[in-house]
Amino acid sequence: MKRIGMIELLIVVLLLGSGLLFADNIKNGTLTNCTFDNCPGWNINNAPDGSNFTIGSPQTGGATSLTPLAANFGGTFYDEIAQTLTTQAGQVYTITFYLANSTQASPVDADFNVWWGRTIVLDIPASSAFGFTKYSIYLNADGNDVLSFDGYQSGGWYSLEDVSVTRGTPEPGTMLLFGSGLLGLAGAVRRKLGMSA
Repeated sequence: MKRIGMIELLIVVLLLGSGLLFADNIKNGTLTNCTFDNCPGWNINNAPDGSNFTIGSPQTGGATSLTPLAANFGGTFYDEIAQTLTTQAGQVYTITFYLANSTQASPVDADFNVWWGRTIVLDIPASSAFGFTKYSIYLNADGNDVLSFDGYQSGGWYSLEDVSVTRGTPEPGTMLLFGSGLLGLAGAVRRKLGMSA
């Protein structure tokens, strides 16, 4: 029995080493215990003028929310929520989040950006209203990168929730093939150990 336990431990170590099991690098991606100006794990920078930023129930009308809290970007100038991440230079990271837009707005009345360091990696200009939509972005790290979201919407809201950052970019087919191979290997080893006992 000890040998079987060691084999299972070896499989887990192989999965961890291959990057197929991921740890979330973000702190407090669900915005727990947050207010409009204080959020554990995040830095909040309210616009000096025209700010209407809240963290609370999503302000997106009938959109179905995944979590009880969202960062809501309203007002007439950019509010920002940011976090410095412990990343490894040269590694690929996946940023995943959900975003909703409460109302249609003109191009001068709304904008939402995702920043990785000093680079905008996603710009969602004024658009029609939409419910919570999943976004995934794959980026190379420089090491201790800053992830930030900024936005505004005059007369409406962008609502951000359920943010995660994980190392690697798993492709479902690759994971399935690798997992099947490991299960086959484990089965073969179990069978061999069973025959020699």
